[in-house]
Amino acid sequence: MLSVRLNAEVEAQLEFVATTSGLSKNQIVGAALEQYLKMQDLGSIPLEQSIQEVQLAGFLHRQKLQNEEAKNAVLVANWAKSCGIWSAKPNPSGKPNGALHGRNVVLGFAWNDEKVDVISKWMPPNPTVGADAYAYNILSYERWIAVMRLCETK
Repeated sequence: MLSVRLNAEVEAQLEFVATTSGLSKNQIVGAALEQYLKMQDLGSIPLEQSIQEVQLAGFLHRQKLQNEEAKNAVLVANWAKSCGIWSAKPNPSGKPNGALHGRNVVLGFAWNDEKVDVISKWMPPNPTVGADAYAYNILSYERWIAVMRLCETK
């Protein structure tokens, strides 16, 4: 048995998700905790096969942080921490521009050819299940800035 104290905002969000999804708060908290614990162990869990751990990655990462893209990476990381809702900027031309409509949350970033890509997830009104629950979007930082906007919440 586990008892958890939540701040009022998190409690209200949990109540909303439980009501709209049809899941109990216990099911939601249990699934979230299970996923969190799995992710924490991935870097140190024993593996059946031996692998060559990448030592070069740390050096390359530090080199990348020395360039201008490091500032963009920090911005994207802060967006991910804030859990803001992003959506497409108005597009008067109506032509496709790569924007992501609906509610999107920034999850993090990836380095791609010395450039930063924004990794996001579409957040539908009701939680997705099945394969859609694991679908993510990737846009270059430059494209994200050009076509996306942070939405104000009430």
